[in-house]
Amino acid sequence: MPTPTLFEQASRVDTLETAWARVRANAGAAGADGLTIREWEHSSAVRLLALSRAVHDGSYRPGPIRRVDIPKPNGGVRTLAIPTVTDRVVQTAVTLMLTPSLDETFEDESFAYRPGRSVRMAVDRIARCHAEGYRWVVDGDIEHFFDTVPHDRLITLVEGAVDDAG
Repeated sequence: MPTPTLFEQASRVDTLETAWARVRANAGAAGADGLTIREWEHSSAVRLLALSRAVHDGSYRPGPIRRVDIPKPNGGVRTLAIPTVTDRVVQTAVTLMLTPSLDETFEDESFAYRPGRSVRMAVDRIARCHAEGYRWVVDGDIEHFFDTVPHDRLITLVEGAVDDAG
């Protein structure tokens, strides 16, 4: 029997159950459909089975995003884009499948948004480098970065990093 593709693995009920457990634990807000975590939970087994089928057969379509403006302490607002609970389950399932392959491609010095890494670990790494004689630290934060990512190039890079027969 051939090894299932990452897509097949991400659409399996057991993967979606693991993803649902993480989404439920985060206890986030409802998306544009108004469906809360608690409401989703009441029929989660049925929802997960239907979601698995829809993702696998290609009929799944993401829902609309709910946008919420959060005031910044120094003025201005930050707009949050909140996907539906269902979409967060699918996104988490895909993340579960892609993270191991993609994490291998990152530099050891990279700490942001990586599983098993923390701010404390980054600070410890900087302290070790300082003790070794390094005197410069570079920290980058590009305003509106995710709004300007060239998606075609990103997809090409992801495809090159992920070993998937599908």
